[in-house]
Amino acid sequence: MIKCRQLLGNQEDFFVPGVFRELPTKRVLATEFIEGKPVDKCMEENQMFLLRFMQIDPHWLNFFFGKHPETSEPRFTLLDFGGFRSYSSLFVDRCMHVIRAAYDKDEEKMLKYSRNLGFLTGYESRVIEKAHCGYFTATSILGETLASDVPCGFSQKIVTKRIHKLIPVMLEHRLTSLHDEIYPLHRNLAISRSHLISNGRIADALAQAGHEVVLVEPEYLPLASTMETAKYAERMIIQNFSGAYLHGISQFSTKAFEEVHMLSSIEKLSVFHDVCTVSCQEFLDKTDVIEKLRSFKFDMYFGEQITLCGTALAHHLGIKTHMWVSSCALMDHMSWILGVPTPLSYVPTIGELDITDRPSYFDRVRNIAEFLSNAYVYRYGSREITRIFRERYGDDFPDADDIAKRSPIVFVAADELVDFPRPILHNLVYIGGLGMSHEAKILQEPLKSEMEKGKKGVVFFSLGSNVKTHILPVEVREYMLQAVAAFPEYHFIVKHEDQDTVIPEKAKQLKNVYVTTWAPQTDILAHNRLKAFITHGGYNSLMEAALAGVPLVSIPFFFDQVRNAHVAERNGWGAVCSKYSLLKGPEKLIETLRKVLDHPEYKENAIRTQKLVRSKPFSAEERLVRYTNFVADNDGRLPELQIAGQDLSLLVYFNLDIIIPLVLTAAVLLVSFIYITYRVVTSCLSRRSTKVKKS
Repeated sequence: MIKCRQLLGNQEDFFVPGVFRELPTKRVLATEFIEGKPVDKCMEENQMFLLRFMQIDPHWLNFFFGKHPETSEPRFTLLDFGGFRSYSSLFVDRCMHVIRAAYDKDEEKMLKYSRNLGFLTGYESRVIEKAHCGYFTATSILGETLASDVPCGFSQKIVTKRIHKLIPVMLEHRLTSLHDEIYPLHRNLAISRSHLISNGRIADALAQAGHEVVLVEPEYLPLASTMETAKYAERMIIQNFSGAYLHGISQFSTKAFEEVHMLSSIEKLSVFHDVCTVSCQEFLDKTDVIEKLRSFKFDMYFGEQITLCGTALAHHLGIKTHMWVSSCALMDHMSWILGVPTPLSYVPTIGELDITDRPSYFDRVRNIAEFLSNAYVYRYGSREITRIFRERYGDDFPDADDIAKRSPIVFVAADELVDFPRPILHNLVYIGGLGMSHEAKILQEPLKSEMEKGKKGVVFFSLGSNVKTHILPVEVREYMLQAVAAFPEYHFIVKHEDQDTVIPEKAKQLKNVYVTTWAPQTDILAHNRLKAFITHGGYNSLMEAALAGVPLVSIPFFFDQVRNAHVAERNGWGAVCSKYSLLKGPEKLIETLRKVLDHPEYKENAIRTQKLVRSKPFSAEERLVRYTNFVADNDGRLPELQIAGQDLSLLVYFNLDIIIPLVLTAAVLLVSFIYITYRVVTSCLSRRSTKVKKS
């Protein structure tokens, strides 16, 4: 009902009553009171037509015909949502081709378009082709009603009886199901806005390509219900979780300025995986949701790398094909599980280490330690997921890591040109920038006017949704605004959290600042007066800036943000300001921002990056859809691309079983040589000494 109200909200001739969200139950729907009469009782009224919308169970009693209470204009009122169902625009358009061919009574085109849809295979007998295209088929009935020059009298068509006669023919001779669309499940963790947006884009891209997609959103944080994460995929928001995840994740902001070392990283990630495990248990407790998901009979599952709860659940539901998705650059535990070569001499880990792809000796030591700690902690998390599934569904439930590494394709939501170069496998497909618009929308007021301020231009300042500004130390927020005040020739748009009272209060004292709790980031980045973007370094922000050609000043806080910041710095379109410098004063931020604003090479390199990512031979959408279809067309498996390295032990993978014996043998030989040499020399010296004494 809510979906229909959104679709028909701008239509003057249709009305859908509002739903009182707090009142409905599983059996009772509570809406606004409406007046009118059944549509089939208003033959004397002018006929009206519904917007093109697919309803699998249309019924006249779902609608009333009445008058607007204020204007008295006639209108339709929707009483019940009936059997509405959303399909992609591509699928609907293809259906219209079939109907048009039926209208034209063009049998050849009817067969052609039906094969394109998957209704026919092309190998059917003439019997089924006649049943499909003949006068008595459903398609010709539709074409017949449209071809008539006079209003169609449906009561005289006995449509049901005519179709009923065809059922035996359809059952006996049809070679394929009526609709062969793949039905993928995409599990989207509601753990941050950026993750919701990124996963929603994947779901929409698949839906627009003709697949039926269900976007499952466990709302561990109260985000999914406040956002339109997907426009074309069917959304399934799972609510009523405890605050375990919220409590756990809030610690990252409160501890944002603690010194980073290996033990702190292990502790932080362990806390994260503990709350993920608790959240997974809460999800599995919702048995009604699990059974509903099972009833969909999905063909394919897409899931993030953050936790393997969804991957294990997909296996439990009997989904045969799993597509693993990395929401950022390929993470360390993924490369470990998949057997991807990761030379730690130049590939920085996905962590909080402040290193680049040209590390010093001690940086390499830290990089190895961080990689091992990341692999260890994520292995701990996957073991916990495996444990709770085995407790519920039997000891023979496979290891979650083993399920994940059998993914025929692994999609990486990063761009090769906005990442550190590294070795990859044939089944790793990069889809960074998916769904990100290349064209800016016109900003609405007051932002439209704010973008025109500033003698030299505008700077956008946003730390994303995971960095809670109201939890940051007060002095840090004050230093941020002091840095802003040092650039009076620029106007600043600063985004902050609702609960933050310090930033809006202090900003009142500055003439070059506009503060807001929400901003259309992509549209601001695409504005021609924007000169720089001060960001936390989240990958979505990094990619959006790359597509817009905007230089960055990054203040990374946690997770992959430090690494992302150094990617932009490496390629010359960004500079990094350490978060720890903000504890001492605004000087470092002022210095970094001035460098980016005053040196034109930052903007030039940003424009070069923009050109590179926009002119790639294949778009992210093409890669996602083509590889998904490729997997689907080949039985959902690609063992030809599975490397043997993912099944090798650490000892065999690095040839340690060969190297260690060789080193030990060489060491024994060296020691033996030294010992023998020593004995020979000492013996010779001893004999010489004896001869001297005798002489």
